[in-house]
Amino acid sequence: MSSHQETFDDTRLKVFTWLNNTRYAASSLQPLVGGQANFTYHAKLLTPLEDGTTEVVVKHGEPYMARHPTNEITTHRCRVEAECLMELNSVEIHLNQLGGANCTVRTPRCFYYDDDTKTQIQEYLPNTVDLKTYIQTHFSWSTLKKLELPCRNVGKTLAEYISKFHLASEHIVQRTAAMEGAQSPPKQFPSLRSNEQMQSLKHMINYDWLLQRIDQFPEILSEARDVFYQVKLQALLESDDKPIHGDFCPQK
Repeated sequence: MSSHQETFDDTRLKVFTWLNNTRYAASSLQPLVGGQANFTYHAKLLTPLEDGTTEVVVKHGEPYMARHPTNEITTHRCRVEAECLMELNSVEIHLNQLGGANCTVRTPRCFYYDDDTKTQIQEYLPNTVDLKTYIQTHFSWSTLKKLELPCRNVGKTLAEYISKFHLASEHIVQRTAAMEGAQSPPKQFPSLRSNEQMQSLKHMINYDWLLQRIDQFPEILSEARDVFYQVKLQALLESDDKPIHGDFCPQK
């Protein structure tokens, strides 16, 4: 580990000290499991927020990946995420299921972001579980017919959410163009225009690694090589068109 990279305890203490000089002063700051790039903590506030909130998530970025400190990464990602979350506060989908549980899909709300320290204060959602784990835990594959309705409802809610996400991002692009007096909409709204490094990283993970899996599982994937390659090229051509949701996956 290079000299500019702190230990986990050093980083937590630094964030805790900063936090206690803000509106979000906390009695405790405990690391959360999950995530690769950021240092993420659960904080119990000394004073509740105006809406009664007593617990928040604190996300802090360094110029390297929290779980892989030898891998450098731009801290501009922190500002991009915070701005996008603030813009997406209105994107929320509800689905009321007759005779079953209700579905709600939305992003966590971002309460505050400090660009000097690359630290974000985010809504805390207790007892959360990612979609993959939920399905594996609660859906019994021995009764497929009974699972059709709940699976369809979950899928429908997620589909409506991602559709509304794209509509919202398109409105942001158009609004930005109007504010700037552009003749045509800009390729991306401001926080994303200088985010090329993260775009390239996401492309590598999604598509370059996908091609590498062919050599790992040739008996299963070898016939799909041309298709995967065309998908990679198409994604590269579309990378400047409009924002995409980089974390829309079953592990989230």
